[in-house]
Amino acid sequence: MRYWRSQQILPLRGWGIVMKTFLAVGLALLVVSSASAQESRQASPKLTLAEQMKMQTIINRQVQPCLNMRGDKSFAKVRIQMNRDGTLAGRPVPVSGSDYAAMQALVRAVALCVTPEHPLRFDPALYERWRTFKYTASGQ
Repeated sequence: MRYWRSQQILPLRGWGIVMKTFLAVGLALLVVSSASAQESRQASPKLTLAEQMKMQTIINRQVQPCLNMRGDKSFAKVRIQMNRDGTLAGRPVPVSGSDYAAMQALVRAVALCVTPEHPLRFDPALYERWRTFKYTASGQ
């Protein structure tokens, strides 16, 4: 009987070591990933509210004439990546909106209105702050 108990206990001891190792590695990965997330948040400075409002005005003036969003309650949000010269670094990416058509209308409007001939004129000294941002527009 004693022999049977020792066989039952031994595998549990081995399992405990495996679990402790697994938890230690998981905790180490969690600490490393949270530290890198904090570094990435600190590396990208935020725009002030006044800077955001100024950017919104600049974008609205340029994009609204090209925007054909149907319905008063339509809205859309896109993520835009910019080059230092004020041109688009890629196609705008839909983030959210009232419907698919509204999101696609905003993507088209930004792509049509922000061109190499007509770049957005943001402050070049703040490029790191406006390199990637989200823009929201609504129907009129």
